[in-house]
Amino acid sequence: MVDVNVYVSLQQSDLHCISAFESIRHSLGFTALKGLRRYRLLRVSVATESKDTAEAEVRRFIGMAFDIVNPNKESVTFGDISGSPDSRDVCIGMEVAPMEASLRGVSAPSLARFPMIQAVDQCLFWVLTLAKDGMDDATLIRTAEAHCGPTRSRSQGLLINPLFETVSVRRLS
Repeated sequence: MVDVNVYVSLQQSDLHCISAFESIRHSLGFTALKGLRRYRLLRVSVATESKDTAEAEVRRFIGMAFDIVNPNKESVTFGDISGSPDSRDVCIGMEVAPMEASLRGVSAPSLARFPMIQAVDQCLFWVLTLAKDGMDDATLIRTAEAHCGPTRSRSQGLLINPLFETVSVRRLS
């Protein structure tokens, strides 16, 4: 079994993301946030041992599964998301998933046409680009997690509801 990550984002302006960015910067006062991008992360499990075969099958599946990805509104990135090209920035990814496993799975009629596709799970993936502003990387990442991560009060956290969602953070650059 091979898992392939597919990142889906809106081709046009993502108003939810713009609103979250402005709220984090202005309402929560976290000005180190330079950029925010929201993806729908699809983790596709393919019944094969070959990574190349799995990726080819997932590309074919995504190209034909209009009930999962709308090519008129959404763009697709296969593999992993890279960080900011500016080496002065720190880029982190926050994978936000429902605690209840049954809410992660994707059920769509197009899955029946692809017997090699065993499962499709989805979650949100936020990419945060952070300006160092004199902070060391570890402090900056901890501060970003506190300001942007799980909601703890009206003045802290925005992107994750800790009552219903789990989060894992990884550094992208």
